[in-house]
Amino acid sequence: MINDDDENEDGYDEAHQGSPSQKKEPEDPDGPMSLQRELEVSDLGRVMFFKDNKIFSAVGPELPIVQLDKDGAFVSHAPDQPYRENVDEELTVVHDKYGRLIDPLGELRKLTGMKYNGHQLYYISERHPESGQHLAAWFDDQWKAHKLYLGESLLSAYMVLKVRYRMLDGELSSFPEISSD
Repeated sequence: MINDDDENEDGYDEAHQGSPSQKKEPEDPDGPMSLQRELEVSDLGRVMFFKDNKIFSAVGPELPIVQLDKDGAFVSHAPDQPYRENVDEELTVVHDKYGRLIDPLGELRKLTGMKYNGHQLYYISERHPESGQHLAAWFDDQWKAHKLYLGESLLSAYMVLKVRYRMLDGELSSFPEISSD
């Protein structure tokens, strides 16, 4: 039996709306407009957006909005916040005492299936000077990191993984042009 006191004049049952914490706060009309509202992100009918010569992508109004930078990098924006030109967030890199990266689950980040002279390769916290990508290294018995080179060029972990797709066994020392320090 439905109590008529629980229904509003439109016939909508207010008792079954959900908790007040699930209700969205209305945006301040005098404050800055959220990026989601500014781009008019509503559903999957449209996922690419253009604003001020910038490219954005979003797959829903509640999900982060991704901006593609000129250099090919991605910047993630909160959909409920106004657009900010410069996003100054400090990224935390977690590593062990030897410099090997640790993933969010607390596991060492390995380049799976990749070895150099039989030694497992790891992502290390040091970054490539040009690309900013993490480097790959193997560790000797004294836990000294040995970075990889292609000729004179330092190899990032991403570059090493690209080589992996052209190999059968994952042993990098089989390539004479790849060396280690």
